Amino acid sequence: MTAVTGPDAEDEVKPPPLEAMKTDRAEAEELVGLVVDERFKLRRLIAIGGMGLVYEANDLETQERVALKTLKPRRAESYRVQQRFLREATALSNTESPHLVGVIQVGRLPDGRPYYAMEYLLGRSLSDIIQSSTGPMKPERAVLIARQIAMALEVAHDRGIVHRDLKPENVLVLEGPGGDHVKLLDFGLAKVVDGSMDVTQDGEVLGTPHYMAPEQIRGDGVDGRTDVYACGVLLYELLTHQMPFDGDGAIEIMIAHVEKPVPHLKEVVELPVMLEWIAQCCLYKDPEKRFPSATVLREELENAARLYKVL
Repeated sequence: MTAVTGPDAEDEVKPPPLEAMKTDRAEAEELVGLVVDERFKLRRLIAIGGMGLVYEANDLETQERVALKTLKPRRAESYRVQQRFLREATALSNTESPHLVGVIQVGRLPDGRPYYAMEYLLGRSLSDIIQSSTGPMKPERAVLIARQIAMALEVAHDRGIVHRDLKPENVLVLEGPGGDHVKLLDFGLAKVVDGSMDVTQDGEVLGTPHYMAPEQIRGDGVDGRTDVYACGVLLYELLTHQMPFDGDGAIEIMIAHVEKPVPHLKEVVELPVMLEWIAQCCLYKDPEKRFPSATVLREELENAARLYKVL
C-alpha cells in the first residue's frame, strides 16, 4: 500500500549519495513527535522524495489521521522551491473534486519551512499497478481510470491551473468493492495560465520526458491541452502496456514526441475504433488539433465507458 503522496515533481534524475540519504532521513526523523501550529502531531515519517518529506500526523482538533508534507531543510533554502511548494498547496486547496486530494491547512514549521496538511489516503500508485501487470489493462478499467483523471483535470483547468507533470506516479488508485477511485497528486509543477503563480523561467523545460507534450518540450506556452496530451500518453500506456514514444535517454524521448508520428494502437492491440480515435485526439503534435479541453476528453471517455457498459 502507498500513502497519499507520490514522488516529488522535481526529483533528481540520479539518486542522491547514500550518505546524503542517511542524513535526510536522520534530519526528517527529528521532527517526529513535533506538534505543528498546536494542531498536527507528527507520528511517523512515511515518505522521502527528492524535494520533500511526508509524515503521518494526528489532527488534534478532529482526532483524524492526516498526511503532512514539507520540504527538506536543504531544499527550503531556495526561494523558488518554496514558491513551487506553496503553489502546489494552493492548487489543491479549496477544490471540490473527489479526484483531487483535499488540503486541510497551509502553514510553516517552527524553522520556517512551509507545509500543508491533507487528507490521508491509502492506495496504490497507477505506476505500481502498471509495473505489477504483465500486459495491457482491460479497456473498460483503463477508460474509467482515464475518465476520473480527466475529471480532476477539468476542475484544475476551470481554476486556471495546468498540472504539467501528469504521469502514473502522480495518480493514486484506491481499489475497493465499488471499483477504482482515482486521486490526482503532486501539483508541484502546476502553472496558473494567467501567470500569477508561475515561478519558472522563460523557456525552462519542466516535466517527465515520457509524458511531455511537444510545446512543453520546446518551452512554448502551455495550457490545458498540454495535460490532455499527457492523459493521452497515459491512456495509450494503459491500453498497450508500452509507451507511444521511448528511447535511450531523455533527449531521444523528447525528440520523438516532437518529431515522430504516434504509433497506432491497432498495431499493438485490437481495440474499438473509438479508443484509437480518443488516443489520437489527445496526442496530436499541434495543440489546436487535440481535444480542446479536459471536459471534452471526459465526455468522450464517458461515451467509451458506455460502449463497454461500465457507466
